[in-house]
Amino acid sequence: MQLNKNVPAVVVQFQFTKRSSVPAWIPTVPPPETDREKEKRLNRQGSGRLVLGPQENSSVFKILEGLMANGYAIVNVKHEERRNDNRPGTFQVVQATFWRADENFTPMDEFLKEVQSEAFEKACEGIVQLCVCNFWRVRVYDNPFFRRGEPVEGLHCATICCDVKKPTVQGNGEPVLVWQKARIDIEGPPTRWQAQDGYPSRPVRVGTAPQPLISSHTLLMNNDTIVIVLE
Repeated sequence: MQLNKNVPAVVVQFQFTKRSSVPAWIPTVPPPETDREKEKRLNRQGSGRLVLGPQENSSVFKILEGLMANGYAIVNVKHEERRNDNRPGTFQVVQATFWRADENFTPMDEFLKEVQSEAFEKACEGIVQLCVCNFWRVRVYDNPFFRRGEPVEGLHCATICCDVKKPTVQGNGEPVLVWQKARIDIEGPPTRWQAQDGYPSRPVRVGTAPQPLISSHTLLMNNDTIVIVLE
């Protein structure tokens, strides 16, 4: 998706189930959304268009650098607890909103005071933590741009949705290690388990020790366009 003056805002959204996975520095917007708020959210989502993905096991840290290099500044970071769409219970959403710094963006003194505060800097560190310490399933949507609850003709909002979190760092700060695997051919008739595993080959460990996780894709900016590249 191309980012230009017609895309004044970009939202990077992380979705997961456990409240404990929310970085402590990111402020929570209370209370959990109401049924009416959920209905409005789903209606908005239905008006968007999927333009990229989904791609599993993706690294997303470079998209933050790319957005800032293309003239977008982070203006809001928040955590919300939302109701599940099709079943009981709730899930967690962390959002970082980026705004295009151009003639249409004239921040007020109160806003500048907030984004220059230590608390806001720590909240931004929480976003970086979610990017650096996890791989994600990524989708990019071209959504209408809303002002005061109404869509603005000719303007769009890019929404980057990250879910299916795959941690790459353990609680002690050490990287998650896994054995690399390859598939080899099997000679002779397969056992019942080999047949279920895709006979006539089976996975085997490769190397002498487990290695840090490697992403399958990277989300980044190619000039002024959001792309997902294969690693």
